Amino acid sequence: MPVVKKLPIWAERIKGERRRLGWSQNELAKRLTEAADQLGVRMAERASLIRNIKNWEAGVHQPRDPYPQLFALALGMPESDLFGGYSSAGFDPNQEIVEREPENSHLAQEAIPATRSLLVSLDTLLRGHIQTDAMLGSALVLPSAEHYISVLTQTCRVTHGSDRKPLLELASQFVEFFGWLYQDSGDYVKSIAWTNMALDYAMELNDARAISYILMRKSNIASESGDPGHALGLINAALAYSSDLTPRLRAALFRQRANAYAMSDDTGRFIGFQRASDEAMSEAVSGISQIEDDLATYCTPAYVEMELGASLVSLGQSHDAIQLLEKSRSRWADEAQARDNALCFARLATAYAVMGEPLRSCMVAQDALQVARSVRSARLTQELLRLARHLNGWSSEAEVHRVISLIKERTPSRS
Repeated sequence: MPVVKKLPIWAERIKGERRRLGWSQNELAKRLTEAADQLGVRMAERASLIRNIKNWEAGVHQPRDPYPQLFALALGMPESDLFGGYSSAGFDPNQEIVEREPENSHLAQEAIPATRSLLVSLDTLLRGHIQTDAMLGSALVLPSAEHYISVLTQTCRVTHGSDRKPLLELASQFVEFFGWLYQDSGDYVKSIAWTNMALDYAMELNDARAISYILMRKSNIASESGDPGHALGLINAALAYSSDLTPRLRAALFRQRANAYAMSDDTGRFIGFQRASDEAMSEAVSGISQIEDDLATYCTPAYVEMELGASLVSLGQSHDAIQLLEKSRSRWADEAQARDNALCFARLATAYAVMGEPLRSCMVAQDALQVARSVRSARLTQELLRLARHLNGWSSEAEVHRVISLIKERTPSRS
């Protein structure tokens, strides 16, 4: 009986997936380079990259950051499916060894035919995941969503003909939502990678509403990751489709344009912010009576007020921010939007702290902490920590000290 070479599981997964797709090592190198371009990562020369691929598939060297992310994007699979049990910083080649031929060792999700039953099932799962995320945050939803994303992306690779359009319509929404989950968890690199894939699907469909919405999402990621200039360019591109959109979708886009202006150093940022704010509120109010379904059901007047209030704080207009955030706070009636409700309270508490009203801030902060007790969201965590920093100047006061301590208990990994 011949001796079977033992390989680390990650080496088998890379090789098995490449062969299943019918790619040569040169083709895989090309796809990795394209993925690197999407993420803005500088790659090695092609010949050097191919040598690395040979070594990785042979289990000689371990893929190091950012290569696990590049493999996931190039192969259209979650990183955990390829490198499950290992971290992006490097892997232990001796941790898990198998004794079967590499050619037969593909462990990732196989493609499933794009039947109507599958699409209905995945659409139902997507709606459920969206609702759970709004109530509990991304941390509890992301692991489950990874498995279904694997099914979708693999199925998209092999589906053609009349079945492809309805599959891509669902995939663009699901993959965009997957990108959002990474954004809410604070991983902007993975967030933009998956959002780019969603945009590819929407572009293939030539769906103006999906394209504009996903461009808005890319703009929002750019804002949060500290690139307001790019954010403004992306949202302006999204608004080119404005006439094709519903009121709620236009409200979501104008809200993001206001956000991008507030964070930019554009000389006309105050005027730009005010105009975009007025448009966002007008469209959000129109959206109340909207019958047609869209991707921005969350974009209510209360949501827009909360977002604009946060932008006003960053513009140094905390007094106006308080008025808007108090108005938003009074409108919140949907308990299913627990994360946004908690964000509204946290931002209002921050605005009071910036205005020099620590005790009022603490009163609102306790409401934020009460709503946030079951929510696991990096964005909410960051907002609470920002609040604690603004309150720190009054930490000698008993009530302020108590609230800061509660925030640190709520965010132990970041304090």
